Amino acid sequence: MTFGVLPAHKDRRVRPSLTCVLGPPGAGKTTFTTRAAASLGGSVFRIRHAFQNHQHVLTDDLRKTSDELGWLDDRAVEQVLRVTFEQGQFATGPYPVLLDNFPGTVDQLRLLHRLTTRHSIPLRVLELTTDDARLADRVWRRRVCPGCEPDRHAPADVRAGAEPTCGRCGGPVIVRESDRPEVNRLRLRRYQSNCRQIGSAARAWGLPYRQVDATPPPDEVYREAIRAFDWNGAEPVAFSAT
Repeated sequence: MTFGVLPAHKDRRVRPSLTCVLGPPGAGKTTFTTRAAASLGGSVFRIRHAFQNHQHVLTDDLRKTSDELGWLDDRAVEQVLRVTFEQGQFATGPYPVLLDNFPGTVDQLRLLHRLTTRHSIPLRVLELTTDDARLADRVWRRRVCPGCEPDRHAPADVRAGAEPTCGRCGGPVIVRESDRPEVNRLRLRRYQSNCRQIGSAARAWGLPYRQVDATPPPDEVYREAIRAFDWNGAEPVAFSAT
């Protein structure tokens, strides 16, 4: 399930938990969040989808960016997050919401922490880690299927052969735009410059923060990441819409 409105729970005091899933390019964030949401009955939040869904709340200047990776200004992030919370798109009920590769900066974490505190929603951070050589190998091998994934982001299940194809539809697979070497280097550099600040801030603000080694095979990483938190939801809390 991707970002959208979750089913309402009959007891509006019960809130979902929000888990930020962070890590360098190639750590397996999308693989984990997609699988966890499906197995836990939750959903995945991706900031790029939120921007697409809420273009109407952004002024023209906030829709533009000169950032080399295409990141929008934090003012745009704030507008979109506020609408997401105010319109109840994190909904009610004990449904985990996994924030795939968000927040990207400590300022974005600060904003998220402020909003979740105001709305009495538990927030925690999960970081997937592995060594640079492993990351480079994964990114080099990763492909996406334009047929199955129009967004061209989620890794394809590649069928080996002289010409690799998608294991689901049999169509051709391509290199993801953000996996091009020059772009991936920028992404990795930016992650490395921000991750320590994010971790320090999360701990300082009392947010549960766990690191999971993403070096083993995906099934093992998934099991360890699931063990990192109680995914059955936090204790019911009073909800305030102030």
